[in-house]
Amino acid sequence: MLIQAHRLSSSPDLFADECNNLRSMFLKLKYPPRLIESTINRFVHSQDQAEPQHQFPVYQPITIVLPFKDQRSADAVRKDLSELSKKIGSDLHPVFTSRKIIDDI
Repeated sequence: MLIQAHRLSSSPDLFADECNNLRSMFLKLKYPPRLIESTINRFVHSQDQAEPQHQFPVYQPITIVLPFKDQRSADAVRKDLSELSKKIGSDLHPVFTSRKIIDDI
């Protein structure tokens, strides 16, 4: 769960918030506090020692293949994806397929 939180967090502050959420969740599940703290500290320490990965921004569109029955539902999804792409700052381009194309493939 820590690895997923680290990969999904866009900043160290958000990762710290997610660690706090995980900490409270495991405390509610009655895990020993020392185990939780040592696990989080060990993970953070291992990430600090790891070589920094050079991440270059990728501006390629993300393609999502979705089958739909009619044009109305396809238009609704296209609108939702355009709103989502504005929020996350990435281009989302849906690729709609019909059942006939899927059957042929």
